[in-house]
Amino acid sequence: MRRTARNAAGRRLSLILALAVAFAACEGAEEGPHGEHEHGHSENEARHAPEPEHAAQEEHEEHEELVRTLDFSAAELAEFGVRFEAAGAGTIDLGFEVPGEIESDPERIAAIGPRFPGIVRSVSKRVGDRVSRGDVLAVVESENLSSFEVRSGITGTVLEQHAAPGEMIGRERAAFVVGDLRTVWAVLAIYPQDAPRVRAGQKVSVRVPGVPAVDAEIDYVSPIVDRHTRAARARVVLANDDGRFRPGLFVTATVAEPVEARVVVPAAAVQIVDGRAVVFARSGGRVEARPVTLGRRGRQRVEVEAGLDPGTEVAHEGVFILKAELEKGEGGGHHH
Repeated sequence: MRRTARNAAGRRLSLILALAVAFAACEGAEEGPHGEHEHGHSENEARHAPEPEHAAQEEHEEHEELVRTLDFSAAELAEFGVRFEAAGAGTIDLGFEVPGEIESDPERIAAIGPRFPGIVRSVSKRVGDRVSRGDVLAVVESENLSSFEVRSGITGTVLEQHAAPGEMIGRERAAFVVGDLRTVWAVLAIYPQDAPRVRAGQKVSVRVPGVPAVDAEIDYVSPIVDRHTRAARARVVLANDDGRFRPGLFVTATVAEPVEARVVVPAAAVQIVDGRAVVFARSGGRVEARPVTLGRRGRQRVEVEAGLDPGTEVAHEGVFILKAELEKGEGGGHHH
């Protein structure tokens, strides 16, 4: 039997109070089941297991028995910001995280020294200075008292300086190190358990603390495993015009691993009610809380193995409003 109509203002207040309670409860709640399946069965269970078609039918009927209906008008759903999206075939990103470190591109680093040994008479550029190719870095007086200039071979930033006025310098050591850090590498550590899942061309999201993540792709995966770390190196080339990625910084990269599934929904559409995964589906003019069996869980979307047909519209925004109404002392809905 449907609930009698309520005063709209009273319902809003009731929903707001229930939503506040739901949010407070969520803070201490642990994440619910993700739809994992146990595969080990005894020989006796295997003998008495139902046929696949019968098992699927029984599971469907079980889901149908637990469906609960909420009375919301279209105007109320719009007012509370509830938005729906059709479930259906789609891609799930089973991305996984790997550690890494920012390194300079060795082809963009230049160690610059004098052509001949001599005494430094003046220094024009110091650590941190931006230089262009051909800029004078220092003037050196050779042993025959003739002076010559030490010039930068690339455009970049002075990273190291090993020359001071009056100092004797030779060709065995770089007087300056200049680096072009507008492009750097994120070198990722790929351990044996993840190695089969990583390849060149794969999409990654690279982030450092306090900096928005940057999307890129793996440029190269080394076939050699480091004998100390037991990890292979994967290289990601990053644009670094703003200097956010400094060599030496540790990074975390999420490696994308997309897979296809028959029925997927946004992760935000799935809620845990009484220990079961539930989605709120629109059926005609009603909203139904439907228990579902989940499969693979991606970063943004989740696979639904049972309980939901392709094309069914499910709420993915304003879902807490619906959950709060459902949990109002079992008064927010009724069973079919």
